[in-house]
Amino acid sequence: MTSVPYYEPMDSQRRYALGFTAWLVAYAVLLTATSLAFNAHLVPAAVRIPVALLPMIAGFGMLATYIQRLRSMDELEQRIQCEGLAFSVALTAIVTFSYGFLELHADAPTLSYFWVWPVLAVGWGIGLFVARRRYA
Repeated sequence: MTSVPYYEPMDSQRRYALGFTAWLVAYAVLLTATSLAFNAHLVPAAVRIPVALLPMIAGFGMLATYIQRLRSMDELEQRIQCEGLAFSVALTAIVTFSYGFLELHADAPTLSYFWVWPVLAVGWGIGLFVARRRYA
């Protein structure tokens, strides 16, 4: 028995790509604007926290766009995405806990939380690769 790959309509893919790209551009603009404002010492102490978090408005937009995309997928693609994310979360937990133990007991340098997302993203990519091969 041969499997026939599922291809979703191009307009759905294009709509998702455009929506996600728009939020990504908004994130870049907000990040640049807040960075410039902080570097120029233009942000009063009273609003440092909300201004620092401004780029995350676009982050929530990207999240909403991805959730909308996930809900539009067929059951198999949803399962593949779920398995990819599950692998990623487990891998990220293992990597971050391992490094945490190294920081505590082996004098490893402290890393920023910014490193969690790249680990999660790489794990998601690996998880998607494995899941897609499994269902191919």
